Amino acid sequence: LGDGTTTDRLTPVDVVVSTLTKSYYSAGSQDGWVLESGETSSKGGTLNSTAATFNVGDDAADKQYRAILSFNTGALPDTAVITKVTLRIKRPATGFLVGNNNPFTWGLGLKADVCKNFFGTTSALQLVDFNYNNVTNCKLLAGTFGNTPTAYWYSANIVNTAFAKVNKTGLTQFRLRFAKDDNDDGLADYMKFYSGNAPAAYRPRLIIQYYVP
Repeated sequence: LGDGTTTDRLTPVDVVVSTLTKSYYSAGSQDGWVLESGETSSKGGTLNSTAATFNVGDDAADKQYRAILSFNTGALPDTAVITKVTLRIKRPATGFLVGNNNPFTWGLGLKADVCKNFFGTTSALQLVDFNYNNVTNCKLLAGTFGNTPTAYWYSANIVNTAFAKVNKTGLTQFRLRFAKDDNDDGLADYMKFYSGNAPAAYRPRLIIQYYVP
């Protein structure tokens, strides 16, 4: 200063925030496929929670297959700030397509819905999971899978507006479905992907990146 005194100058300090990653496997006892009860019913009719694969697409009666994937994300820190969420599913090397028309061609995109806690009234797979929605806990159209796999893996980046539906104290469930319910050809056209009942290396994975302030 002009009077001969001095003052300390504050230098801005960059704060380094470490990005952390957690990866989760889908729980086989809580995931699987649900088949629509009728072509236009929009309700579940049959389900399977024990097979090593799940189906998405349509059957010979043009009923839609949807799938539920369940992840226990309760190990996330309560203060975690999520920056990226990726859902990955793997198809078998062979025998993954039933029918002649790949639903990735006619289905207008493989979509993922998400619910904090679970779809329906319990964590177990239920028929009501087929069309369940809760505006408080769920986000529809939370992500879209790419059409081209890498080493048989398909990936969907979840939109940031759905990050709040990732449960830091329990389950986070996803519902997979093609945007177009069927292709009206009277033939089964669906894809098979490994479920949580498959060996660990093939199970669906949820990868979450975050930081703790």
